[in-house]
Amino acid sequence: MHYVHPPPAYCLIFSAFLALADWPYYGGDAASTKFAPYEQIHPGNIDSSRIVWRWRLPALQMDREEEDEESGIGGGGEFKSTPLVVDGVLYTYWSDGEQARIFFGTVPDTLYSLDARTGEPDPAFGQEGRVAQAVNSNAV
Repeated sequence: MHYVHPPPAYCLIFSAFLALADWPYYGGDAASTKFAPYEQIHPGNIDSSRIVWRWRLPALQMDREEEDEESGIGGGGEFKSTPLVVDGVLYTYWSDGEQARIFFGTVPDTLYSLDARTGEPDPAFGQEGRVAQAVNSNAV
């Protein structure tokens, strides 16, 4: 499964798929087969898909045609992800056994952490769920 969406990035959960199987690895299984049996996702149940939560990347909240002169951010683009399904939730995932988080980085140097179950920024991570990673992102 591979989804491509223009910003904002969407997290979709296929309710028919959730009840039947996890997707715990990139590509579905350890062999990266990217296979879902016909019984799980098919033309008869795809309409039951629903958006569970949305999160708009702050840097991409500007007009898609607008580009920030200082950072170079904006001017369109896409967010691409191969999702995982673990415990019935579709996401790019990390867990310590108690908490589940989505971590992802952006240009030029920001790392975000979202609660994987709610889509809310992780208040215990950096400032409002984000951390600037690079002291000097232009360093060689």
